[in-house]
Amino acid sequence: VNDFERNDRLIEDDQDDELRRIIDELNNSKAKDDAEEPSFGSMTYEKAIAILGINHNSTGNEIKSAYLNKIKEYHPDKVASLGDELKRLAEKKTLEINLAYQFLTKA
Repeated sequence: VNDFERNDRLIEDDQDDELRRIIDELNNSKAKDDAEEPSFGSMTYEKAIAILGINHNSTGNEIKSAYLNKIKEYHPDKVASLGDELKRLAEKKTLEINLAYQFLTKA
């Protein structure tokens, strides 16, 4: 993909790089995620902190901040114009992020 378009305007270079990184990560996770849908019952503490990119000693505020940053990063609207498959992968990723946050804040 040479240029990304969104709402009839070209995305800036720094946004282009970030979008490419997100697309690469979504595509790389596609194969392992195809078999399983994220669910609260399959969530573990280790998995939740890995998903949010935090450590065992993270405070409630750090958990919330990591959650908000990840949701913004992988929001399906960011890749919606690039096709249904990427949007579906982003939806799955945001579901996983939501489940991780719920798991950690209710534990």
